[in-house]
Amino acid sequence: MSYLSMGNVEHHSWLYWVHAFVVWGVVLIVQASIYRAQERFLPKRFQWLRDMPEPRCTTLLVENIPEELQSDQKLMEEFQLLYPGKIKCAYVVKKSKHLADLVDQRTAAKETLSDAEARWAQDGNAPSKRPLTWWGKEDIIDTSRAEIQRLQKIITEERIKLNEAAATSVGGVYAYSGFVTFKKRSDAELAEAVQYQTDAEKFVLSIPPEPSSIIWADLQVEPHKQQVLEAMGYICIAGLYFTYMPLVIGITNIATAINMGPLQPLWKGMAPTFGLNFMVGWLPTFLLTIFRTFFCLKDDAWAQKQLQSSYFIFQVVFVLLVTSIGSDIIGFTKTALADPFGLIPLFAETMPFATHFYMNYMVLQWVTHMSNFTRQDILQNYIIYSRMYPPEEAAEKAGEEDADFMGLGARTTRQTINLIIGIVFCTLCPPMTFLVFINFFISRVVYGWLIVYSETKKPDLGGVFWVTQMQHLYVGNMIYVLLMAGVLQGRAASGIPASIALSSLGYVIISYRRFNKAFSWEKLPFIELATTKFDDKEQVGAYCQKELIETEDDSAAYAVAGAEPAPSNPAGN
Repeated sequence: MSYLSMGNVEHHSWLYWVHAFVVWGVVLIVQASIYRAQERFLPKRFQWLRDMPEPRCTTLLVENIPEELQSDQKLMEEFQLLYPGKIKCAYVVKKSKHLADLVDQRTAAKETLSDAEARWAQDGNAPSKRPLTWWGKEDIIDTSRAEIQRLQKIITEERIKLNEAAATSVGGVYAYSGFVTFKKRSDAELAEAVQYQTDAEKFVLSIPPEPSSIIWADLQVEPHKQQVLEAMGYICIAGLYFTYMPLVIGITNIATAINMGPLQPLWKGMAPTFGLNFMVGWLPTFLLTIFRTFFCLKDDAWAQKQLQSSYFIFQVVFVLLVTSIGSDIIGFTKTALADPFGLIPLFAETMPFATHFYMNYMVLQWVTHMSNFTRQDILQNYIIYSRMYPPEEAAEKAGEEDADFMGLGARTTRQTINLIIGIVFCTLCPPMTFLVFINFFISRVVYGWLIVYSETKKPDLGGVFWVTQMQHLYVGNMIYVLLMAGVLQGRAASGIPASIALSSLGYVIISYRRFNKAFSWEKLPFIELATTKFDDKEQVGAYCQKELIETEDDSAAYAVAGAEPAPSNPAGN
């Protein structure tokens, strides 16, 4: 199939004149497809916004709150002054990291106790079979119950202390972030658009994440510390960028050296892309580790959104352009920053002869999709746990799919780059479109089943990942135009075919600007908010830190430890 690529067309052939107009045809088809897809997306987005439950639809996240307003009462008074009679409640985040860590330790102790009791039940609850620690000296059940009782006492004392400090606004217990809930949705929309301070970075309002997915620890980080941590995070990302290619080459060389015996001819075709696929699979974990360590993400879903943007850059450089870069990633980066147009001749010289590499890469994606379909890791975990627990409990303990590799940000980026490969190489190697079609047919079947019937429901941002995908397709379309202009310039008998192809770049840029202006998707039109009576929606979650409130887990912990529960809400808040 690779024999049909443009790399086998003679220089100065008349076919390059045909290809010049084919470039325009591809650009027009891609732009029309993006616009049609976005038009079908908008009704779904607006319906998602209409169905957004309370309190999320009437609440705003307030960041960088001035110190003089850092308390529930003061923040409430400030917004009551600005919007008289329109505020329902206000909540400022408390610095409760130590308390949250204690709650996590108690949860881990309860899981250890549950596992030990399940194993003991499997042995018939025989006194001689009580589970012991790995060194065989302590009873796990008794030790776990004692640990839960100890932690519960500390948690209760710490909760009382924090609630009393919050009630009196002493001890620097309040953080720089909070939530304000309005009585009407239209008032919240208007308030979000207002700038409240001369410094635009202070008192910033935005739509909050879902209450269940908030990373409360990130909302407790001070602004100046955030800046330092983010700088360190970007340094780590740069380090990963420059070490990525040596790792790919090293893994590929190891894979190529392996002798598969009778399967060697098949392995020889797949091995060159093995290192690339291995690193592509682990890259989301590397990036998310950096994000979670150094960046204030505030929400698990937005962590995937940030991953989508960074992961896409890595995918473009180390997947789409990898054959042109070779092993000189530093030289490539210098050229890209100093003279971006200097890369065009390099792409034009190398990429027409690399079509076989990308065809192998696309076929290998089919294997990856089918591997994901079998959910092998979860199956293996289930088989192990089913030997110790009943089927329902074993299924629960088998865990969820890989949240990094299977997350929305990572998955949408990989699907985007697969489509961009089809766009970029559709003219250089027409059979590539057939392989890409098979890839997306398999994807439709595999993920159409997994997402709906098998995988856990992901936090929903209402199409944010989709819009970013459409924007990334424009980047791929621009790369395609520049690549084909370079190829035609170097191979055609004159520069006219290259000029014809390059002229389509202006249309792509204009189309991209119009795309961002014509499709207003982030919010409902205000006229609809002001005139539509929305149905009363069931409240989902609440914007408050659970570790500061007495919950059923606390009562259960006392019951496990054999003690009486403490009075609920001891500070009277």
